[in-house]
Amino acid sequence: MERLQLGWQGGEESIGWLGRFHSPSRYWNAIYHHGQFLQTSITRPFLEQFEDDGGVLPTHSSGLLFETAHKLEDTAGLQIAASFGAAPIIDRNELKPFDLLDPGSSHRAVADLRLAYLPDQLGDNQIGLVLSWADLEVDGNQTAEQQGLRRVEQVSIGAYLDWHWQQD
Repeated sequence: MERLQLGWQGGEESIGWLGRFHSPSRYWNAIYHHGQFLQTSITRPFLEQFEDDGGVLPTHSSGLLFETAHKLEDTAGLQIAASFGAAPIIDRNELKPFDLLDPGSSHRAVADLRLAYLPDQLGDNQIGLVLSWADLEVDGNQTAEQQGLRRVEQVSIGAYLDWHWQQD
């Protein structure tokens, strides 16, 4: 099952989700993947590859996601997205995401955070930070298991700028 999400709107600017979703720290997937805008690249960037397509970073989480936005001075705003859930496992030659139909598997934890500053809440321009931490269990990768590797702790920190210049 690819998606299953239940949401609860806790206020005008906040929503909580329970289910399987794109990890907030994967900015390209969150903004461009579902055709919300004309994609900025012909192919998916390497670091944004899905787990089952050879990706090396968790792109899906199963657990809790909280999204909120706060108005700052004038029209500026701050957006925060944070999640905590079940991490994929390293299975043979790829990451295998948590299967909602098989919840008894041995997945460990993953946590993601995206902080974004928008100079105009109604515009597309933003600058932000992304953080991800995942505790990945090794299950079925013979090379890793022969070396005594049972789990991998993966940390990813990044910054992004998504800016659109328009001439009047």
